[in-house]
Amino acid sequence: MSFYEILAPWYDQLFPTDPAAASLLTALLRRGQTSGPGQETLLDLGCGTGSLVTELCRRGENAWGTDRSSEMIAAGRQRDPRWAARLSVAAMEAAAAHKEAPFALVSCLGNTLAHLSSHDEVRRFVAGLPTAVYPQGAVVLQFVVVSALAVGTSRHLPKLVAEGVSMSREYHRESPETIRFDATLTVGGAAGGVGVTSGPGKSQHHRTSQQLLVLETSEIVSMLQAAGLAVEAVTAGFSGEPLEPESWVRVITARAGQILDTGGDER
Repeated sequence: MSFYEILAPWYDQLFPTDPAAASLLTALLRRGQTSGPGQETLLDLGCGTGSLVTELCRRGENAWGTDRSSEMIAAGRQRDPRWAARLSVAAMEAAAAHKEAPFALVSCLGNTLAHLSSHDEVRRFVAGLPTAVYPQGAVVLQFVVVSALAVGTSRHLPKLVAEGVSMSREYHRESPETIRFDATLTVGGAAGGVGVTSGPGKSQHHRTSQQLLVLETSEIVSMLQAAGLAVEAVTAGFSGEPLEPESWVRVITARAGQILDTGGDER
């Protein structure tokens, strides 16, 4: 059984929908609309269980999601059958082939980009985004920047805790190009806030170790520009948080059919 198959039933508890992300995507969808909410379409790539997609649908938006993991999609469909048909298994590179394409907005959030196999694969993915959105369509990318983490050093991320489950996470900078993501999912026992046990007081521990890409903001901005997308904003969060030296999160909004902008970042 894969780590993500084990994680899928607990995913929504550990990674709840970010209201700020939902608000940003809703605002971008409704910008300049004349036909009202629900008329513009969004595709969330690497959607996990699709909790963001279902939240947008509840708000009246026309949202769809894809993920490589069949277990994640199955968990999302089971969670809320009303929106089950809006979630499907597909590679993120296949956005333009989605039955609803082209879209008004395509998003790729979390640190999904870093899971691609190489920087060339990231480049090909970004180059294909304009074919998935219609003219004036928007793209929102979120990723983690680990420039401050020196090669050979590690950083523990905040522990995630929910009822009956917890997840510890750590980044280890292996080289200038890659980081190692280590995670331990603990289910049952005293894992979470209340402690749903998997046996008589016992916990189950499931571990994963994955190599991820190191992504730089300037690199992603350059890829977007090379694809013909104009960068509108580079922030440290979905609420427009300013970039600070200690900021690890990047949220980039870009748009097709615009005069190209340098984006003005940094690293």
